[in-house]
Amino acid sequence: KENLFVPWFQPIMDIRENKITHYEALARMYENDGTVVQPGIVIDIAEWFGLINSIDQMIISKALRLHSTLGKNADKLTFCMNVSGKNVGDADFLSFLKDALGLAGVDPKNFIFEITETSAVSDFSRAAKFIKELKSIGCRIAMDDFGVGFSSFLYLREMEVDYIKIAGS
Repeated sequence: KENLFVPWFQPIMDIRENKITHYEALARMYENDGTVVQPGIVIDIAEWFGLINSIDQMIISKALRLHSTLGKNADKLTFCMNVSGKNVGDADFLSFLKDALGLAGVDPKNFIFEITETSAVSDFSRAAKFIKELKSIGCRIAMDDFGVGFSSFLYLREMEVDYIKIAGS
């Protein structure tokens, strides 16, 4: 309600070409005194209380607005944004994404939506449909935390992901 969430942009580098290929928009929350709340704490609580949808929407909306203000330079800039497992496959959230991209007037090819392997395989058909819808309008998909769940290259092929982020563990 108090608009304390902001996107922080972390550069993602292609190590073969030694250049930044896109930026991941990470959700960060500020306390009233300006300190940053640890993201793990915020996300866990938000998911527990059913607030993660609002946070996803806030961060995505702010990232889209920023992208749309960059003018002709925006075509060279790609943002990657996390989608909570609770939102993967949700028809209302998918409608929000499509509407938000349209309202911002941005090119969907400049946006990568990141989902975790665990959320994708927990309801494979729903996640695959969600991914297919986003790809049909030009967005790309990253599979995050690959190797944590029931890792399978079959899932990757069936879901047609564009990027794989291998879990650090």
